[in-house]
This record gives sequence, structure tokens and C-alpha cells, in this order.
Amino acid sequence: MKITAKLFLTFLAVISCVILANVALARWSFQQGFLDFINELERERLTVLGLDLEREYDRNDASWEGLTFNRLSGRATLPIHPRRGVRGERHPPPLAGRKPAHETTPPTALYDADGNWLMGHVPEQANAGSVVVPVFYNEAKVGELRSWPEAPGAFSSASEFSRKQLMASLFIALLSLALAGIISWFVARRLLKPVKSVLHAVGELSKGDYETSLPDTRRDELGELMLNISELGRILRADRTANQRWFANISHELRTPLTILKGEIETLQAGIRPFDQQQLKSFAHEIDLLNHLVDDLYQISLTDIGALRYQFEHLNLSELIESLAPSFTERAANDQLKFEYRGEPNLWAEVDPLRFKQLLLNLTANSCLYTDAPGTVRLTVRQDQSEVYLVLEDSAPGAELDNFEQLFAPLHRQDYSRQRHATGAGLGLSICRSIVDAHRGEISATASELGGLKVSIRLNKRRVGRDEH
Repeated sequence: MKITAKLFLTFLAVISCVILANVALARWSFQQGFLDFINELERERLTVLGLDLEREYDRNDASWEGLTFNRLSGRATLPIHPRRGVRGERHPPPLAGRKPAHETTPPTALYDADGNWLMGHVPEQANAGSVVVPVFYNEAKVGELRSWPEAPGAFSSASEFSRKQLMASLFIALLSLALAGIISWFVARRLLKPVKSVLHAVGELSKGDYETSLPDTRRDELGELMLNISELGRILRADRTANQRWFANISHELRTPLTILKGEIETLQAGIRPFDQQQLKSFAHEIDLLNHLVDDLYQISLTDIGALRYQFEHLNLSELIESLAPSFTERAANDQLKFEYRGEPNLWAEVDPLRFKQLLLNLTANSCLYTDAPGTVRLTVRQDQSEVYLVLEDSAPGAELDNFEQLFAPLHRQDYSRQRHATGAGLGLSICRSIVDAHRGEISATASELGGLKVSIRLNKRRVGRDEH
């Protein structure tokens, strides 16, 4: 059974139960209310009769002797046959086998203040469903009127009215059930319409079609699901494009040293070039390029699978950077560049020393590699109460504004026709981002005031302190 049918039957079953409960409660309420209505009418009749009895009681010298219902009420319809004798020996006349003269008036009897019967008719089951109204004289109870209304079903008119009410209730219930069925069907289809769109989109994604996009007009849970599926499609498209670019870049990086090695070997085989130390040095250089590329790829793969371990320590970063500054200065001087360091003393943070050194070495090597001589490479380090900021800037040339974020993509180069530099493989900044991410920091690139690239790093201290270890 499909979800549409399940929802339809569920809605219909719930609504049917509610309608049946409403009909049953309405019927019960009607019967109770109708009985209460009859009793209330009887109570009003007894109240009027009691006022007549009170006046006659006063005229009869405050005595019930000699009074009858026919004369007292002036409109009583019951034949009354009071028995004379001692008050305590008076008993109601039996009604078994006969009815009052007028069936529209229920059996009615008058009792004294002590509950002794005085006059009137009493049914055989006198204790069931009686209506009692006291009779007062000078604010003192001198008697009470009791009547026993018959059930509504005992009268043909009442039975017919009750039957009509029942038929009307059943008709309304059937009409409501039919209307509920129609509404349930349309509601079930409308509720499942976005679900079907989601199922279609997921099916397309499973087939490899990542161009699927769902509307974002809904603001409920289904809208959130559709938005997430659209975002998943976008991420899968980006990943597929990145993987394609990744394989193309790896092929490009590996092809260059292999092509050089193959060409040099062919020249040796042809006897065009002699096999000497210079040739061995050229071979070693290209092999170093391959080895460096393989090592960088291995580090990135370890980071992606979470196998690269970090050992964090609470270190004085100022001392660590100052110890590396001479090697940075020497590296820059080899490329006819000037290295400048501006840092605050006693700057503490919790980092992995080995990975932090690798971060600084990669950033400095990247700046020296792509900065024209004579130029400048500047490292600035500062801190606030909870964060450490590292900024590495270099002079011209710079990067295009729309390429800043792509600089951290693996094997990304701004210009593949650019001359190949030393051991650069386009993985340095990608490894830097992995290291910064492992330290729960942020890294970004912008244009530098020096004319080149500005790489900014923000690291959380995790534990704040100065001059402590």
C-alpha cells in the first residue's frame, strides 16, 4: 500500500472515530437534556400547584383536612379519592391496572411535612424518578408535592421527536464522513506532493545526475529537507568537479618531471649527451620533484581520512617563530628577497609544534617562490585575549581577486604556463589549510598592501596565559 492510501485511510479512520463519538455524545446529551426539560416543566407545574395549595391551606385554617386536588388547583386533571381516618393510616390508592383520566398529566401526590401521604396518586414504583417541590406556609414547610413523570418514550409525540433527531444525527454523520473522505484524499495527495519531489530528486542523485534542484518556497520540515537535498546536489557537483580537476592536476604535475626524465634518458641512449655528474644531478632534481609531490599528496590524503595525528602543547609562539626567523631570512636572501618579522613577545597558545613549523615553512616557501626579486616577505604576529593572529605578506606579483579562495585548493595554479619553480607542486597552501583546520582556526587570502598576496591566520588559544608554561 502506498503512502497516499495509508494517509487517506488514517485520516478517514481518525475522522470516523471522532464523528461516531460526537454522534454518540450528542445522542446521549439530547436524551439527558430532553429528560431534564420534561422534569423542569413538571417542576414548574408543581410550583404553580403548590402556590394554589398554599392559598387553600391558609383559607382552611392552616389544615389539609377536607381539601382535594380538584377544588384546590382549579385545573387539576387527576381524579382524587382521599380516604378519611387517622392521618398516619392514610395510604395512596393503587394505580395498578388503570391510568389517570388524563394521560398528559403525570401521577401527582401531596405529602405532609413528615412525609406522610395525604392525597393524590402514586405509581407502583414510587421511588424512581420523582420530582419534589416543597409547599410553604409562613416560611415553614407544611408539605410537599411529588410527581412521577414518565420517560420521553412513553409518549408517541416524544418518541417521534426523538426518532427524527436520531435520523438527523445519522444523516449529518454520513454527510460529514463523506466530506471528510474527500478532504482527506486531497490533503493526503497535497502532503505527499513534496515527498514525491524529494523521492524523484534522490533517485536522480543516485543515478549520478547532480543538477537536480528543488524549490525553496516551503518553510516547514519538508522545505528544510528539500533545501538540504539541493545543497547535497550542489556539494556533489562541486566534489565531482574538484575530483576531475584533482586528477587532471596530478596528471599534469607528474607528467612534467617524467617527460623531462624520459627526454634526458633518450638523449643518453642516442649518444647525444654524455652520462656524467651533471646529468646525474639533473636526474636527482626531477626525482626530488616527484618525491616532494608524493609526500605532499600523502599528507593531504592522511588529513582527509583523519589519520594525521596532532600532539598539542602549550608553547611560547614568540620563541618558536624567533628560532625559525634566521632560516626564513636565509631562504628569502637566496631568492634575493628581504624577510621582515614583526611579533609580540611572550605569545602563548596550544599548538602542535611540528605542524606549526610546517605551516610557517610552507607559507614562507610559497611567498618566496612566487615573489619577484627584489621583493619583501613580511610576517606579523599579534594576539588578543583569546586568539592569535598571523599575517604573511609579500610584494608583487599578486593574485587575481576571484582566485583567492581557490588558492587553497590542491594543485591549484594561477597560470599553468608559468615557469616551473624548484619543488613547487601547488600543494603548499592546501596543506596549510589542513593544519589550520586541525587547530580549529581560519585561514584566508587577500590582496596585500605590498603589492602581492596576504595570508591571514586566526588561531584559538584554548588556554589563555602570558609568561607561563
